[in-house]
Amino acid sequence: MYCENCGARIDDDYILCPRCGHRLKDVPLVSPEDTKKEEPSDEAEANSEKDSANDSSKESSDSDAPVNEVSDSGATSENDTSKNDTPVNENSGNDTSNSNDQSFEVSYDPMTGQPIYPVSSIPNDSNSFQNADQPVFDPMTGELIGHKKPPKKFIKPLIIAAVAAGAACLAVTIFLNTPERRFQRAMGRLVSDLSDDASSIYGNNLFYGADTQNVGVQASGSLKAGDGLQNYLRLAGLDIDSGESISAKISANQKNGQASTTAEFKTKQGNTFSIDGYITDIDSSSPEIYLKSDELNPDGKGLYLGPDLYNYDDSISSLQDANLDQQALFNIIDKKTLNKELKKYGTIAVKNLKDVEKSSTSISADGVTEKVTALTVELDRDYFDDLSNELTDAIRDDKDLEEAFDNLPRDMTSDISYDDFLDSIEDSLDSLGDLDSDEIGDIRLTLYMRGMFGTDISGFMLEADRDEFTCIMPRKWNKWGISVSLDGDSYNRRYEMIEGSGKGRNSSLTGQLDINSGTFTSIGEIDLKSFNLDSALKGIPKGQISYQPSREILNDMIYDEKTARILSNFTFAVDFKNSKNKIAFNLEVKDGDDLLASGDFSMKQGKAGRVESPDKNQYYDASDSRDVSRYLSDLNTDSLEAIAKEFGVSNSAIEDFKDNYLYQY
Repeated sequence: MYCENCGARIDDDYILCPRCGHRLKDVPLVSPEDTKKEEPSDEAEANSEKDSANDSSKESSDSDAPVNEVSDSGATSENDTSKNDTPVNENSGNDTSNSNDQSFEVSYDPMTGQPIYPVSSIPNDSNSFQNADQPVFDPMTGELIGHKKPPKKFIKPLIIAAVAAGAACLAVTIFLNTPERRFQRAMGRLVSDLSDDASSIYGNNLFYGADTQNVGVQASGSLKAGDGLQNYLRLAGLDIDSGESISAKISANQKNGQASTTAEFKTKQGNTFSIDGYITDIDSSSPEIYLKSDELNPDGKGLYLGPDLYNYDDSISSLQDANLDQQALFNIIDKKTLNKELKKYGTIAVKNLKDVEKSSTSISADGVTEKVTALTVELDRDYFDDLSNELTDAIRDDKDLEEAFDNLPRDMTSDISYDDFLDSIEDSLDSLGDLDSDEIGDIRLTLYMRGMFGTDISGFMLEADRDEFTCIMPRKWNKWGISVSLDGDSYNRRYEMIEGSGKGRNSSLTGQLDINSGTFTSIGEIDLKSFNLDSALKGIPKGQISYQPSREILNDMIYDEKTARILSNFTFAVDFKNSKNKIAFNLEVKDGDDLLASGDFSMKQGKAGRVESPDKNQYYDASDSRDVSRYLSDLNTDSLEAIAKEFGVSNSAIEDFKDNYLYQY
């Protein structure tokens, strides 16, 4: 097929000539203006086709050349497509200097007849759609391009859906927050937390899991005299300068039935005093003890304490039993199993608490008041009956409990079997379940809950008939108060066992507490400074706690009014710096504002080091008076005197010691 206008050879499917743009078929074209107009009527469409045919005939008659010629300069001939009747945007033109005009030339796809717009005519940013004077069209559809507002029909359903979801969440929250459900959640969390804390304390013990037959302990400490100590020491005949200090290192190891201990003491002036000790055959009925000091006996022998000396075998036997009991105590049950057991039986005790009453109230302690929700439940006969039955069933089938019983110290289980142990527990539980209402009385437990929906407990009150035990810790912003009290018919007045207030959270508490005994006697005051309560509940206290005893408690303990008056002004401050495997703290003792003494102490446990058996021939026998005399004659008294003088011991006291103890042999 050939174009009747320019003579170019073209495909039969083409609608427009790709060379000159001449219309080859009577197919309507889409112009930009058509997108703004309604669909033309049949009459208008016919007139449009007639006009188009006339224009095409006129255009064909005016052209004699079969093809367009292109000059060397690149300009087109008089048959340039810019002069033909190819439809263009009515706002297009040759002047493109003004970007706001959005001027561009429209061409058409020869296959479809659809307009093709230059890429540069389509704005790159969204703002240009708003600022452009000319419309922009989609080159594929011919439709106007611009911002489209979201359909209004979707807005209302979205709002309704959001409101419905919020209402559903609120309904679920209210359903789950019934007084009984909230009480159960709070008690469940309390049981879990207490179980975790108890098992942590048990597991964080220095000797937990340790094999006392293969264990080593290292301890160190230092003690320094303060200005205030001089006056009291002078009363005792001692003259110690302020700043005098002594440090000590102790290492103890036990392995394969033998134990060794090394203690080294060093003064500020550098004088050293050490003692080495050995114990052989710890588990036997006749252990032996060896003592030696290189400073006191640099070239001599040590001292041997045999089993016959002073008939001390009973004492050794007691130490052996204590050693075995200690090993058994911290290996009765492992930390994980203990936690599981506490949670199991705690859950049984909690789950049967029902019929919870709810009310709003306020609690106050030492000037700090908090609004709380009170959840109250009654512990009646049915509760104790159900508790007794469920505990009996759980204990009878508890294999972990049986294993723990087998690990108890032997002196605790020598006269009883595990079955006898279970029978005694079941008898106690049966008696609990058999209690009638008169015997039980009116027992009520009230939890004071913080917030509207949470499980944080601000305190509790336990009522038994007309007596009340209350433990509360209200908070307001960063302030806290605490009160532990007894009240009721059994007491003549309200009795505050603990009362105080301060600032901070459980990880860092600062404040003051007044402590009283069960006899209404003041025990004293406790000051907290950056004290970590959370860590303390896990058996690793951190922070500072100080204690000043009261005159009342000292009078009860000492029975000397003058001494009690002096000591009531003392303050004992401990700054804990513990870690999981190490005990460490600083100690200060003050008399008012005067420092009496201060010290640093630490201790850690690990596996035993090397333990060597001593040579018995290198020791004097303490049971032989002649050996004792030889031992004393070998003592380096100069070293002993130097150390004594550093700590203010007078020459006369040293000579008296020599005469009465060293030279009597």
